[in-house]
Amino acid sequence: MRYHFTEQRSGAEPVVSTGRIGVAVFADDFQTIRSLAERDNARIEHWSEFPTGGHYAALEVPDVLVGDLRTFFETPDPPAEGEPWRDRTLAR
Repeated sequence: MRYHFTEQRSGAEPVVSTGRIGVAVFADDFQTIRSLAERDNARIEHWSEFPTGGHYAALEVPDVLVGDLRTFFETPDPPAEGEPWRDRTLAR
């Protein structure tokens, strides 16, 4: 809490993430507010909402989480201009 309080009053401009982002929202965890996530992240390329699971989704619904991670990483991340494509598919 203290970090957020101090950061809010620092006067610094917020930094927008430009990295490739995937978000998984689980029913029994903090409900991410999409408009705020989109404000702070320029490249949300994958958004999933699940009716089960919570903060410890890896323990509670591991198959759901793994499936969502595979879906995110199966979609190739386009390379920056002049860079070759990289295979980011998860091994099964």
